[in-house]
Order: sequence, then C-alpha cells, then structure tokens
Amino acid sequence: AKVRAFIGDFERTATPGVTGADGGGCTWENKADYHSVTVDVGVGGTAAGGALPTADPAMGTERPLPDGMRTFGGGQVEFVAGDRYCSVQVADVIQGDADENTAIELAKDVQGRL
Repeated sequence: AKVRAFIGDFERTATPGVTGADGGGCTWENKADYHSVTVDVGVGGTAAGGALPTADPAMGTERPLPDGMRTFGGGQVEFVAGDRYCSVQVADVIQGDADENTAIELAKDVQGRL
C-alpha cells in the first residue's frame, strides 16, 4: 500500500534469497512511467554489530543520513535492520531530494518490520 501511494499501479518482482539464506528483495515498477521502488534485505550477519559495512569507494561520496543511514545519491538509502545490511531505492520524482526522503521513510518502515 505504501509503494502504491508513491508510484501508482505497479508490477512486483520478488528476488528471494539464495538457497538456505534468509535475505531477499522486491522491486515494484509502474510500467506506464517506469517509476519504481526497490527494497533489498540482506542475509542475517551482513551488518555485523548492527553497523553498515565500510563503503566501497567506487560508489562515490558517502553522505550520512539520520538514524545511521547513508546515501550515495540517486534516491538510494542504505541502512541496518538488526544485523542485516539493507537498501531502498526510489525512482519517482527524479529531481531534488524527494526520492531520497521517500527512501528514508520506507527504510524506517522496513527497520520497524524486521
């Protein structure tokens, strides 16, 4: 319901974790305008000690966000839920900080559910 509020009607694609793993993800895409939301939930233990792993310098400049989250831009937010390294990416407004703000909101929702 939250995704529909952001991007309208969509098709959902699930990406279950590898065999025996407990992570996975899901992408919701509006086929009319290609706006989308992607959520990836890492396998247990991918955020040891409840901290984000060290950022890959190839990703560019890391910008810290509230609640221990971070972004490299593009509407993507990385965060920890328990001991899982997770991310949310929103591609909707494309301009300004609206996609990032939506991604932060969704990340907080995911954190509360795991």
